[in-house]
Amino acid sequence: MAMGAQGGSSRCQCPAPKPPNCVTAMAFLRRFNEGRLQHVGNRVVVIGGGDTSIDVATVARRLGNVTKSGTRG
Repeated sequence: MAMGAQGGSSRCQCPAPKPPNCVTAMAFLRRFNEGRLQHVGNRVVVIGGGDTSIDVATVARRLGNVTKSGTRG
């Protein structure tokens, strides 16, 4: 059994300044599992790929009004 990388990247690669509600995937999922995350906004952007990004998108959809998804690449 392995835990995987728990650190994540806290650096947002966007050219604009980091918004205050930009969090790593692990922080997002940890807050949800602890019951501290009750809702999300109408738009959620998940940067990255893999199983963790799918988990974040699924939780965000479950918590908010996210009705469609897409990829850009």
